[in-house]
Amino acid sequence: MNALFSLGGGNILEYAVGLYFDEASESKFNRLIGQIAEGGVNDYMLEHRIAPHITLAYVSAEGAGALIEVLDKNIAGIHQGEIFWGSIGTFVPHVVYAAPVLNEYLHRLNVQINDLLRPVSEIPHGGGAYYLPYQWVPHTALAVKMNQDELRTAFSVIVNEFAAFGGVAEKLFLAECNPFKGVRTWGLAGSG
Repeated sequence: MNALFSLGGGNILEYAVGLYFDEASESKFNRLIGQIAEGGVNDYMLEHRIAPHITLAYVSAEGAGALIEVLDKNIAGIHQGEIFWGSIGTFVPHVVYAAPVLNEYLHRLNVQINDLLRPVSEIPHGGGAYYLPYQWVPHTALAVKMNQDELRTAFSVIVNEFAAFGGVAEKLFLAECNPFKGVRTWGLAGSG
């Protein structure tokens, strides 16, 4: 355990760092999320106002201050990038997602964000390791917290509605998790 946690005394929270997309991509995802909910699946993502995103890192920290400081210092080196969602997938039985092609941009960003946060955070038990480089399955969730019947329904809806498309990652975000609550969002510099 690093020095951050050995001091104790604070409340340890879980945080996600990820990407938000251009308006056209966000609109496509919101339409798909709505269609799944209308098809009879829970509306967790709509109810909790979880914007379409790709999570790059999932960490525990004693408050958001140190995470914000690290990201503030390094945001100028993080640029917009192209993303292409080529298929759909599931984490049985709880999640249906759009799967982006793991390109150099996404891989590099996953490594960079995890490296930046390592000195000021820990990997939480129960899922944080799934966001580490070489263990990460990049995804944009379309429906979450489902049972098996909802999963079947969601998959049947999405199979008829999804078509591969590309977009742009335009923003980086930091959010508290469980429940999801946005903490800070940064605009990313053009892809230059």
